[in-house]
Amino acid sequence: MLLKDLLKELRESRGLNKQELANKVDISRSYISTIESGKVEKPTKKTLIKIAYAFDPEGEENIYTQLLESAGYDNNEAKEEFKKYITELNRSFKESNKFDASVISEMRYRVNKKDNSVVFLDKPYMNLMWLVEQEDFNIYLGYEEDEVLIDDDGNTYGKPLKLDEEDQRSLMSLVANFQSSVISTKQMLKTKREMDELINDSAEYDLIFDLLNKNINSTFDFVNRLANIDKNREIFDVTEYHEEIKKAVEKQDAIKIQRLVRITSINELKNYLSEQK
Repeated sequence: MLLKDLLKELRESRGLNKQELANKVDISRSYISTIESGKVEKPTKKTLIKIAYAFDPEGEENIYTQLLESAGYDNNEAKEEFKKYITELNRSFKESNKFDASVISEMRYRVNKKDNSVVFLDKPYMNLMWLVEQEDFNIYLGYEEDEVLIDDDGNTYGKPLKLDEEDQRSLMSLVANFQSSVISTKQMLKTKREMDELINDSAEYDLIFDLLNKNINSTFDFVNRLANIDKNREIFDVTEYHEEIKKAVEKQDAIKIQRLVRITSINELKNYLSEQK
């Protein structure tokens, strides 16, 4: 099949107009038109791989191979080239660890929890609110109980449980209520974290102030005050740590006292001690 015919067939099968495809591929609408008209018979491989990714982001349909062949390129290494392209896209995402704000908002992507790899999608399928509100696709909820499908060879398969309009409205209500609950819980947790940080900052400031004014009367008192700020410390009983605190107090060095109060691990203390030599 000629490239112009293949591209048009792919585009129309996905329900895309030329501008929508151009936006996905990040090239001009006019260039899409020149390919489909046959004026451009052999676009660059870079353009073809971007087009292929727009239609087949996981490479399951081998569209890049088809595009190369229809444009007159050798397609023997098409799979490897496409895999490398996806790897580079994911590396770029991992290095920046973020999308452009407009891309984030659209939610038209799927991120793998295990390796943070990304597949861009034509619809925000991973957005539950979109899924229950959209009217273009059927929604399924597992399988019918005790209902099966039987093929011509007698093999049985689970019958998908399709939600009707009433089911979908009920699900929409449940999801909306759950969304409100999640938002409320997150706001409460955020407020609690902010309050905890303020309390810790206040406790740290008070401890530093009392050390500078020599209002801490014993090691036991000092350790208790440290534990109130952060009980997950390895240095409570380390002699060198307490000696450094005493030195900083004697020198009235508030910066060193603050740094020492914030030390929680043996390694941090070792680094501090090596800097003092």
